[in-house]
Amino acid sequence: MAFNRERAPDAHHRPLNVLLRDDEQDVVGGLWGHTAWNWLVIELLYLPVTCRGRETGSKTLRAAEREARARDCRGAWVDTFGWQARGFYRSLGYELFGELPHYPAGHTRYFMQKRL
Repeated sequence: MAFNRERAPDAHHRPLNVLLRDDEQDVVGGLWGHTAWNWLVIELLYLPVTCRGRETGSKTLRAAEREARARDCRGAWVDTFGWQARGFYRSLGYELFGELPHYPAGHTRYFMQKRL
C-alpha cells in the first residue's frame, strides 16, 4: 500500500449506491459501486424481473452518474458478461475498452466506460 500511495494520489474512495425499494421499503435491487480517482466504478446493477423493461435500470444508472458528476468524476466504468447487459450499457453511451475472452469458458467478460 505504501508503494502505491507514493505513486498515486489519494483515491478519495467513497461508496455510491442507488437503492430500489418495494412498497414496504425493503431493498429489492439497485446499483452498488464507488467513486475513486474521479471515476465511478459500477460493481453491481440488479433489477428485479418486475422492474425490467420499464426504464428503471436507465433511471438508476443516470442517478448514479449524476451523483458521480457531483463528486467531480470524469468517467464511469463497468464490467459485464456477454449474457448480461452489454447492450443496455451501450445504449446509454458506454463504449467497450477491453474484453477477456473465455472467462468463463465459452463466454467473454466485457469492460465498458463512459465519459461523464
